[in-house]
Amino acid sequence: MADRKLVLVVDDEALVLSLIERIVRTRYRVRTALGGRAALEALAAPETIDASILLCDSRMPDVAGAEVMREAARLRPDTVALMLTAYPDIDAVVAAVNQGRLFRFLFKPVEREALLSALDEASREHERQLACRRLLAADGDGQSLDLARWLCAAAQLGPPSPGTAGPGPRLAAAIAGWQSCTEDERQYWLDCAAALRGERDASR
Repeated sequence: MADRKLVLVVDDEALVLSLIERIVRTRYRVRTALGGRAALEALAAPETIDASILLCDSRMPDVAGAEVMREAARLRPDTVALMLTAYPDIDAVVAAVNQGRLFRFLFKPVEREALLSALDEASREHERQLACRRLLAADGDGQSLDLARWLCAAAQLGPPSPGTAGPGPRLAAAIAGWQSCTEDERQYWLDCAAALRGERDASR
């Protein structure tokens, strides 16, 4: 149970919150918050410090879902946010994307399998973000950055031509290991490489 990711579920309707909790609990650990204000308190609480996913209603009378997501992005940068809504509210979506880095947008009532599928995608995105940060933190000699750039180039342009500069022995060994990876594994590490390259370039 301890190795299952924690999902913070936020809604201002107790019945909806209970129904969603029952579904989510079949695959993840769950903490619930009844309304936006309770969600802000939960985000600041030690019990949710390891929250991986935020599943939040968009329209709540006290604090809007976009504001909850903005605060989640500030306090928990690696938390992946999904928004639930019963209304096709474009303004709410734009605000959530701009303020809280929205990962998915789901309409209520959401079917059980669709919800779990979205949560599984969010879980994989969370793992990707953590892997990128680990690479970035361990990149003392620039090797990870070089690998990120080389992999991104290889994905777009193919292997370097003979005689052109390529990766050193460590990078060549890492790239050679790709031969045993599945397509999904290769795409996962390419995503990590792209994110790593973007984070490091943005810091310069």
